[in-house]
Amino acid sequence: MQWTTAYDLATVGYRDGLWFAFGGAVALVGLLWVRRARRRGAPAGAAWMMFAIGLVAGLGGGGVPLWDHYRLLAELEAGRARVAEGPIASHTVELVRRRQHNNFHRYDSATWEAFRVADVAFGFYRGSSPVGFINSDADRVELRDGMTVRVHYVEDVPGDFAQRRILRLEVARVATAAPGR
Repeated sequence: MQWTTAYDLATVGYRDGLWFAFGGAVALVGLLWVRRARRRGAPAGAAWMMFAIGLVAGLGGGGVPLWDHYRLLAELEAGRARVAEGPIASHTVELVRRRQHNNFHRYDSATWEAFRVADVAFGFYRGSSPVGFINSDADRVELRDGMTVRVHYVEDVPGDFAQRRILRLEVARVATAAPGR
């Protein structure tokens, strides 16, 4: 069977670099504020807090996903990723609406997608930030029941189908007969 790669973590690259820039900018403004406060002899508690928030945003929002990206990439390249192959079954796409806890008249919504390949279930919120295939606008693949795929994945939490991180998704090419045959 011939395969077409629809998604590959090795070619996608790291996606959350904007957090480093945002956190760095906030931390820099905090440090400049600390410097200004010290020159004037004013308290710098709020400035240090802003610096700390910038560090947490940069390292937490950018550093953790960067570590996760390279961790999962190492699993894929070392051949430790599991593989599920076969036709997609039970494919569902559902818009999930949740009432905001602080405003009962507003809702947050996200698109949940789930499917099975052989006896392995996968589920994820489209476009959410975890590393791996999330079928966002940038890497959209029109999945449907009966489509034959091969999924390379890592299971972060054993038995939790929402914690199966898809690292490579391959779709079987349909063989077409040559014209006139």
